[in-house]
Amino acid sequence: SLQACMQSTIGNGERYSPAKGYLTPTAQPWPNLAIVLNAYITRVLPVKPGRKLDIRTIEIAPRYGGNSRAGIESGARRTLTASKELIVSAGVIGSPQILLNSGNKAELTALGIPSVQDSPDVGQGIMEHVSLITGVTTVPLNTTIINEETALAMWKQNRTGPLTVRLTGHQLLWYRLPAKSPLFKEYKDPPSGTGSPHIEWSLDTTGSGSLVLLAPYSRGTLKLRSNNSFDKPRIYYNLLSHPYDIAALKEALRSLKRYYSGPAWDGFVTGFKGPDPDALSNEALEKAIRDGAFTSLHPVGSAQMSPKNSKRGVVDPDLRVKGLSGLRIVDASVRELQRATMPAGHTQAPVYILAERAVDFIRESW
Repeated sequence: SLQACMQSTIGNGERYSPAKGYLTPTAQPWPNLAIVLNAYITRVLPVKPGRKLDIRTIEIAPRYGGNSRAGIESGARRTLTASKELIVSAGVIGSPQILLNSGNKAELTALGIPSVQDSPDVGQGIMEHVSLITGVTTVPLNTTIINEETALAMWKQNRTGPLTVRLTGHQLLWYRLPAKSPLFKEYKDPPSGTGSPHIEWSLDTTGSGSLVLLAPYSRGTLKLRSNNSFDKPRIYYNLLSHPYDIAALKEALRSLKRYYSGPAWDGFVTGFKGPDPDALSNEALEKAIRDGAFTSLHPVGSAQMSPKNSKRGVVDPDLRVKGLSGLRIVDASVRELQRATMPAGHTQAPVYILAERAVDFIRESW
C-alpha cells in the first residue's frame, strides 16, 4: 500500500474550482460566452422535423419563475439552435436524463413521450465507488494540533498556514489486494493495471475514516421518473449486486485490521470499530457490509463509449452520440463500455482529462 496526502484543488489558499481555473476574469467579455442562469434543459431536438439525425437544438425552460435574459416567461419553454454542434456537460445524472427525454423509445413510450432517436443504452451501466465507515478506537487525544487564532491570522495575512489545506480526511492509503488472493481465481482482476489500487482508506487523526472499493463490478441503471422534465430521475446503483464486490470488501476489512494491529500503533489504538471480520460469521459480515455501504459521490458511466462500428453504447470515441450529428457528451457519464470497472481513484482528474481531450476533438472538427 502507498500513503499520500489528499489531493485538493486549492489556489492562493482558497478552494479552486474549474470555473476559477478556466473562466478567468479575462474570459467574461468574450462575445461567444454567455452564462444563463435558471435555464433548465428539458430535451434535445432535431433542427428540422425532416432532419431527425441533425440534433443541434435544445429546449429550455426556467425551473423557478421566468428568465428575462433567456427570453422565457414563467412556465414557458423555448428552443435554441447551435450553428455547429451541441456539447452536453450536465453530469453523470443530468446528461443521460436529457437524452432519455428524447431517446430510449421503450421507456419514453411507457411514459407517453414521443421518441426523437432510440438509444436504449442511455442510463445503462452506471457505476459508483462503494464506501463503508470503519476505523479504530484510540486513547483520548488531549492535544490541539492547530491554534485557530494563529491559523486564521496567517490565512488573512498572506494566505498561508493550516487553513489553506483540508482539515479532515487528509490522509489516504491506497491498497492492492494480493495477486495470489483466492478472489482472482474466481474473478478477473478489475483495475486497469498492476499500479491501480483496489481499495482506498481515508483516515483522520482520530482513527475514524472510510474504506472505499475503487474497482467494483456492480453496475446500475438510471431511468426517467415521469413525463415531467423537471422530475429527478430514478437512480438504481445496484451497489454490491456482484459477489466480487462483497468479497473484496471483506478482504479489505481484514487487511485494515492487520494494518492497525502493527506495533507502530501500540499505546494509541485500543480497538477496531468494525465491521470486525474476526468477530462476525461470514453471513453476518456480509450483512454488516450491506447495511453500512453508501455511495462515494463518484458516479460514472451512464452514457458509455464504444467503437464507432459497435451497436452498443451511447457515444463514439470522439464523444459524438451514436447515430446522430451535432451532439456530443463531455462529462463523467462517458466511460469505455468494454472496461471492466471505473477509474480506480477520485473522478475529478479523469473528468478534466476527458474535457481537455474533447477540446482537441472539437478543434479538429471545426
